Amino acid sequence: MAEIGIVGAGFIGLASAGWLMRDGYRVTLFDPSGVAQGASFGNAGTFAPYGCIPVNNPSVFRDLPRFLLSSESPFRLRWSYLPQVLPWLARFMVSSTRRRYEASTGALAALLAHAQAGYAPRGN
Repeated sequence: MAEIGIVGAGFIGLASAGWLMRDGYRVTLFDPSGVAQGASFGNAGTFAPYGCIPVNNPSVFRDLPRFLLSSESPFRLRWSYLPQVLPWLARFMVSSTRRRYEASTGALAALLAHAQAGYAPRGN
C-alpha cells in the first residue's frame, strides 16, 4: 500500500492519518511544532454526542456580570481592549438567544450523533 505524508499534526492531520491508516496506508505526519501544538493546542474541543451544549447559550446573560467582575472567573477582559472586542461580543450575545441556542444545539447534536462511529475500528 502507498505511503502518505501529511503536513500538520493538528486535529485535521491526526484524523486524516487515522482514517488513512484504517485503510491500510502507511502515514507519516510532519509538523515542526509537534503533535497538537499549533491551532489544536488547548482547544478542549470534543466530538461526542454529549458535547452539544454551545458556549453561547441564554445563561450567558445571567452569568456575564459575574464573569466580568469575579477574580475567580474563567473569563478575562482587558478593559482597554473593550472597543476592539465589542463587535465580537455583541455578535456573541445575539447568538446566545434561546432561539439561536436551540438551533445550534440541534445542529451540533445531528453532527455529533456520528461521532462514535468515527472511533470504531474499520468494519464495525
